[in-house]
Amino acid sequence: MKLTAAVIAILALAITWYAPPASAEEKPVPRIMRLLPERDGMIKLGYTYTTDADVENEPGSFSLHVIKFKGGFPIPIGENAAFIPGVTTDMYRFDLDNVVNYLPQNSLTVYTLGPTFDAFVGLSDNWMLAFNFMPLISSDLKGFGYNDLLFRGYGLAAWAFSEHASFLFGIAVNNEFWRYLPIPVIGFVVRPENSFFSLETLIPAYLRTDFKVASWCKLFLQAEFEGDVWYVRGDNTVPNHHGKFMDLATGGGARFRIIKGLELEAWGGVNPFRRVEFRDRNGQKVTQEIEKAYFAEANLIITPALFGK
Repeated sequence: MKLTAAVIAILALAITWYAPPASAEEKPVPRIMRLLPERDGMIKLGYTYTTDADVENEPGSFSLHVIKFKGGFPIPIGENAAFIPGVTTDMYRFDLDNVVNYLPQNSLTVYTLGPTFDAFVGLSDNWMLAFNFMPLISSDLKGFGYNDLLFRGYGLAAWAFSEHASFLFGIAVNNEFWRYLPIPVIGFVVRPENSFFSLETLIPAYLRTDFKVASWCKLFLQAEFEGDVWYVRGDNTVPNHHGKFMDLATGGGARFRIIKGLELEAWGGVNPFRRVEFRDRNGQKVTQEIEKAYFAEANLIITPALFGK
């Protein structure tokens, strides 16, 4: 689900890139294009560290390091549509300590990487359709087979129901161990003109409130839910399996403009809920609840403004 939210954000900035500025000869930018999620920019590189936390009902614990990169580049198709090819890469490293029911090793590194394909069609001043498809490799990369492949995607409609707010709704398809499940997606963007306040949410992925305190700085509060699945190869004690990690992060931070189109975002807080699960082909399931931890994250974000858009 985190990738769905991120790609929608890339799509929103791609539309901003494509849309021409208003002038006496040109039509103004459609209202719906001004009221889409935009938190992740067009290109984003980030690092997250989560403190060591105990595993419930076991003696073990683990901490987490995450590196993420994603980006896309829009290709206009006519006046009201665009195609946005891109790429996404995530690396999760779990540092394990006496976690006996997952993998008996000191660390586990898993990856999600592959191309992204987005498209949007503007239907009117108030309506837009967006589509996404991501064929990904999602595994520990210690081999390759069909189990390492994972497919995600969504279809989404956006409706600007006022000058300052829009409603988003659609269906995302995500992997749930050995099957694919449709997930309803709904969201809101509230962005009053000339206001210091804005709100955007895409449930179940994230909720965010921004407060502009200067022309070069915004403060924000955010809650973010992530769920990812990887194919992990076992050893003599653990069979090959799909591992799933679910995480809720809540906190606050700030976003700074370095130069036009280049921003630095830093935030941190608490992880009140985390869970690790794995299942093999024989139906064996192991679930581990992780106790509260704390995290810090930094992101470098490029927006279309860097290219003069």
